[in-house]
Amino acid sequence: MKGKSGTGKSTLFKILLGFEKLSEGSVYYMGESLNPQVAWQVRKEVAYVSQDTDLGEGPVKNLLEEVRSYRPNREKIVPEKLRILMRELELEKDILEKDFETLSGGEKQRIGILIALLLERDFPA
Repeated sequence: MKGKSGTGKSTLFKILLGFEKLSEGSVYYMGESLNPQVAWQVRKEVAYVSQDTDLGEGPVKNLLEEVRSYRPNREKIVPEKLRILMRELELEKDILEKDFETLSGGEKQRIGILIALLLERDFPA
């Protein structure tokens, strides 16, 4: 999604994902009015990586294992795919041992993108 700063892109995504309530008007996704089921569907299909990504604390490898622990994700997060994507995102192997909260903002964003790609989510343009 593109647009100037302050036009509501992040707010729209937070509403679509069910993280914020709509104050007025209506929002539709794929022709359906927004409701909890639609928000859940959006979460399964679309990746949203915020400027100020906060995915948790502790080692990055633990974060990836937590994401992988959910049954639908088990087959998606495989070592070879992880290695390829880490190389493409210019993430060194040792980042897996680092605490997420100590990473730079750019590294945190790339970990968020890594997870979205591992889970095969779309990135809206």
